[in-house]
Amino acid sequence: MDRPTFDSALMRSPLFSGMDGQSRAAIVPRFFTFTFRPDDPIVRAGAAGRHLGVMLAGTAIVQARRSEQAYTVEHLEAGRVFGEMAFFDPQSPRTADIIGTSHGTAALLPFHTYAQMVR
Repeated sequence: MDRPTFDSALMRSPLFSGMDGQSRAAIVPRFFTFTFRPDDPIVRAGAAGRHLGVMLAGTAIVQARRSEQAYTVEHLEAGRVFGEMAFFDPQSPRTADIIGTSHGTAALLPFHTYAQMVR
């Protein structure tokens, strides 16, 4: 994904929209991007992982489970951030599945990269 498109997606996210251009320019290259298709798992409940995700293009659903039943609790589209709980709390596993509902692109920021930037 090209830099202007990525920057535009970050601007739609409440977590990143307040950043100035210089800060966004510094953080964008630290994300890694990947593509997904309908029904592709993006995140699995219970999995470990300290990555903060941003939907750049496409859509996905967030599904929570109770016993064997899955419930859609949120729809994600471009600019939405996901994975905040596990990102900021190392003891918290992923709490829901995130599954692609279209072709799309998402980006992940590893926590260790974020921590380096904060220092």
